[in-house]
Amino acid sequence: MKRSPLANRCPQCKINRKLCFCEVISPLKTSTRISIIVHISELKLTSNTANLADLMLENAGVFVRGAMDYRFDASQVLTGIYTPLYLYPDENSIPLDEVLVENKGPYHLIVPDGNWHQAHKVKRREKLFGDIQSVHLPKNLTSLYTLRRPPFSGALCTYEAISHALGMIEGESITQKLLDVLSVMVERTKMARRGI
Repeated sequence: MKRSPLANRCPQCKINRKLCFCEVISPLKTSTRISIIVHISELKLTSNTANLADLMLENAGVFVRGAMDYRFDASQVLTGIYTPLYLYPDENSIPLDEVLVENKGPYHLIVPDGNWHQAHKVKRREKLFGDIQSVHLPKNLTSLYTLRRPPFSGALCTYEAISHALGMIEGESITQKLLDVLSVMVERTKMARRGI
């Protein structure tokens, strides 16, 4: 089945208007700042979850990189009032819970979004992110995101990673609220793909 033309998609949740799930989107307040660094190729995909995170979290922002006519500026992301953490399991990352024991918030989670190859390059290319501590989540988390084939067992989508990280920082109830909305998005997107 062909993808729904842009004119037939909800401008907010990005899905076919007949399957719009905006009724379950209710933005949550957090003391944690979330900055999602999105590769431009992801923006047009209904399976991308950065847009949903931006809709669901009042203290979140999306920053685009990879555009031909626009240079991403990491200085626009950083702010001095938060303790920055880079949410990505690179070779220098440490468990998020270890950081929470040793540091005081509020925190600023900087989250690269895109395929794994794109996400891996962000910190290496942006010098201002270089000294920020990378953190990772526990390896036993289960993904409910089935719109794309995971690159490896235990991989989470961007939205899930943010949901679990916020749960560790601000309490597990926020994780469940966020994942409940993701499950609706996943189901409606599958319905759209089936032509329902």
